[in-house]
Parts: sequence; C-alpha cells; structure tokens
Amino acid sequence: MVYTWTAPSSDIYSFDLYGSAFDTGLYILDASCAAELQCNDDYNGYQSALSLNVAAGSTYQIVVDGFDSDEGNYVLSIYRGGLPSRDSGAASRDTGDRFQGPAGDVSTIAASIVFAVCFLLTTLRTGRRREEEERRTSEL
Repeated sequence: MVYTWTAPSSDIYSFDLYGSAFDTGLYILDASCAAELQCNDDYNGYQSALSLNVAAGSTYQIVVDGFDSDEGNYVLSIYRGGLPSRDSGAASRDTGDRFQGPAGDVSTIAASIVFAVCFLLTTLRTGRRREEEERRTSEL
C-alpha cells in the first residue's frame, strides 16, 4: 500500500507499523516516488519504524510493504517527534494519526493522508525488482 502524506509542519516525524500482523517493511519516498528518503525493516521485532525530518507543506509517499511475500492487516501510525527507544518497552505512542486495514480496505483518518498508487517498490527481497519497475515506468 502507498499513501501520500503532506507534512503539517517542519519537524521530525515518526512512522511505525507497530501492531501489524506480519513482518513489515516501511519506506518513505519523495513526492514523485523517484527517491527513497528513508526505509526500515524490523525496528522492534518484526515491526518497522523510522523517523524523518520533514518540511512543512512537502509531500511524501509512504510505502507499507511485507518482507518476502508476507502480507496481512497493518496499523500505520504517524506522529511528531522521534521514535520511542527500543529498550523502553514502548510499542507506540498515542499522539498521532493512525490508519488500519488490510490491502484494499484503508480508512483515512486525517485529511493530510490520501491513498495513492506508486509502483516503484514491490518487496524487500531484491534490489533488481525495483530497477525493473523503474525501467518499465520510464518506458511508459
């Protein structure tokens, strides 16, 4: 799943998939899906999380992926500030926007996130897949 998110303010924002039912992967891309700005697999157990310094009004693509062919229900949380320490035992914060759902059944809770289609990344297994998708996209 890919979401388009516009930063409400300039700050560090964190994105996590705590509470998801599978081994997740998380990517943040620029608005055009051309550049990967940040990625994570297994920040806390099999759940992905990352932080990114964002600019107010800038648009980002958030990619929720599964390791290898893993899939299932997921919870995407976005909140201002850094990630909780891995040693703190904290699974997540309750201070941000939260989105839940299986692929194809996504409910948007905040107007700043909308569902988008961006076929740049498909799995965490191989970098060649990404290069093939980029080549196909450029041929269109």
